[in-house]
Amino acid sequence: MKKILIFALAVIVAHSAFAQSDANQMKYLQLLAPTASLSTTGTVTDVSAYKGNAALAVQFSSSAIASTATVTFAHASATTGTWYTVTNTAGTACIITQTGPATNPVQTVSIDLARCKKYMRAVVLQSGEDTNTVSALMIAPMKSE
Repeated sequence: MKKILIFALAVIVAHSAFAQSDANQMKYLQLLAPTASLSTTGTVTDVSAYKGNAALAVQFSSSAIASTATVTFAHASATTGTWYTVTNTAGTACIITQTGPATNPVQTVSIDLARCKKYMRAVVLQSGEDTNTVSALMIAPMKSE
């Protein structure tokens, strides 16, 4: 019994001395695979395993001619439920727009996941002479970490 206690104590001391922990371990969750479509709705994604402050990021390909791409983030309680536009803590809708010609490929918006329902998706609408390749992702910590 004494050997077990000594071993357990040694493990605890070693863990506290050498273990590294990052309080901000972020995970990347794809909400929209890269697409060049004029109108696309991303895959419905369960975000209930994530917590706290998150960033929604949209990556646009560069556009050499006139075009407009808009990505709207929506959330719902069920996969087939009513979808609502995600808002930040100020109540502003999380809609990201890029008007070309443009070379600013990545745009982000911050949200509080406590204000979101269980499911999230990204919706893309494009118009103009060119269609950009667009993708969207969420960056957030998991509840289990």
